[in-house]
Amino acid sequence: MKKLILLLIVLGFLSTTQAQQRNLQALFSYKTFYSPENGPYIETYLSVNAQSVKYKKNTNGQFQGAIEIGLTFSDATGVKHADKYNLLSPEVVDTSNIQFNFLDQQRVQLPNGKYQLDLTITDKNGELKSYAITQSIDIEYYNNIAAVSDIQFV
Repeated sequence: MKKLILLLIVLGFLSTTQAQQRNLQALFSYKTFYSPENGPYIETYLSVNAQSVKYKKNTNGQFQGAIEIGLTFSDATGVKHADKYNLLSPEVVDTSNIQFNFLDQQRVQLPNGKYQLDLTITDKNGELKSYAITQSIDIEYYNNIAAVSDIQFV
């Protein structure tokens, strides 16, 4: 009987440890568009699995997650756009049954060219390391050549 209780305690500890050490889960995508008034631009989309975020109590007495996003577009001559901001989850009363994603959309004007996108995502309340991706992006929309912007499903 002592072995069974010890095993249950160990399993309970492992389950608790795994729940506290959640890996941040997020999906990132982007689309490029052309506006006749303003020229080319890129939209970025980020969907964060709310169950994968660590929550802390805020000043309203609710639980809230915070993700730090770093977004940089650079070309051969240097950085063309850089932004660092916090994406906050909706406030929740109870973190035991979270069943939603929270979203972020950014729109950045960039002239035609070849860019490197650098994205970093960090759970500000978690102890795990940041995630980083690098992606090459071509933006090519010209006034004298027919072109179609990326398709956006609604």
